[in-house]
Amino acid sequence: MNLKISFIIINYNTLALTVRCINSVKRFSDFDYEIIVVDNGSADESVSGLKSSFADVKVIENRENIGFAGACNKGFNKSEGALVCFLNSDAELSASIKPLVKFMRADNSAAVCGARLINPDGSEQNSFGKTPDFITEIINKSLLKKVFPEKYEGKAFLRKEPFEVETLIGAFMLVKREAFDDLGGFDERYFFFFEESDFCRRVRENGLKIFIFPGVNVLHLQGKSAGEALLKARIEYYISRYSYFDKYYGFSGKILLCFALGFLLFVRSMLYFILNIITVFAVREFKQKLVMSSGILVWHFFGLRKNWGIDK
Repeated sequence: MNLKISFIIINYNTLALTVRCINSVKRFSDFDYEIIVVDNGSADESVSGLKSSFADVKVIENRENIGFAGACNKGFNKSEGALVCFLNSDAELSASIKPLVKFMRADNSAAVCGARLINPDGSEQNSFGKTPDFITEIINKSLLKKVFPEKYEGKAFLRKEPFEVETLIGAFMLVKREAFDDLGGFDERYFFFFEESDFCRRVRENGLKIFIFPGVNVLHLQGKSAGEALLKARIEYYISRYSYFDKYYGFSGKILLCFALGFLLFVRSMLYFILNIITVFAVREFKQKLVMSSGILVWHFFGLRKNWGIDK
């Protein structure tokens, strides 16, 4: 382990989570490492709290929220490690990542490696997926995994040995420095969401490989770093989704997806409206899903305005 590993954590009003994340890195990193926290213009006491608690952590202060991709790139530019680990503030190491590091060093083609993401109760999360296309974005992913399990593998197919995948869930990504640098880092057109899918696509297009290392577990408090404004976060997901399709399938591809998803949102909104009428709006889950689907549908009618997403 005669190389430094840079851990880059993005913080946005998630001080308590970020502190837990940092402590997990310190607890399980028995090798040369550095921790860089990029604060994206937090309104809480994040910066002062981090500086007072961790004298050995580099804290980069942004005056405003420049987005996840932009903050990661900024942290990378200040890092020194031969390997760079992008770690969500709502994720925690639960063991040493030495085995994963040794695997990457032994395979020259391995540019990116993910770990096995788990819930607090120890159950598995999805750690990887397919490169986004019209099928994955229009048809329910759970249905695809059930009907075509060999093509659309899910968490139930995690194996004991490292295996190659198309894309990773970005809560934990260990990347070789030269690969990240050569590819120009994350594409900053994605404010939040899809930056890891885009990066993984470019990795594979350049002849490099992406792996999952199931021997290392990473706890992920799924969705906590997206904040409490769930509708805004979901709209931001759609904004990035359409940016991805505009980049790889052109304007016509983006519009085609927009009409397809808009129709599905209309059907879903009608379904949950009927279910709420039948249950006299007594089922909380039905009410929440009606608000979510109808809110995103309204956003479509108002022209996909970017200022309806996460506060910038």
